[in-house]
Amino acid sequence: MHRRKYLSSTAVVLAGASAGCTGSSGDSGGSDGPTPVESGEVSRNLDDNYIAVEEGDTIRVEATEEEQGGGGGTRVELYTPDGEQILEEGVEDTATVTHQAEESGDYRVLVATGGDASYEIYVE
Repeated sequence: MHRRKYLSSTAVVLAGASAGCTGSSGDSGGSDGPTPVESGEVSRNLDDNYIAVEEGDTIRVEATEEEQGGGGGTRVELYTPDGEQILEEGVEDTATVTHQAEESGDYRVLVATGGDASYEIYVE
């Protein structure tokens, strides 16, 4: 069953695993909000993005699981410029994940799914 992008229902998601990271469920900001720096759709694969941020910026990832596949659910991972994983969060329906950058550089944002998912990445 395909689900519409940005479902209005909420879902339970795993909490952020480190200081400065948060995860929540619910609606995305809506069409009048800021423009994402990256966005995409993933089907039984992963998307790997490198996002340039300055110290103190907030990275926000809004992900929607359109359809859960046999290979597992959808997850968002975040890595520092030196490659250290600082966040891994499961997505059930919709989730918003945020992290305040403690250093400047190119952060890696990975969105992986065993089904179909969409995402938007913001730097604020």
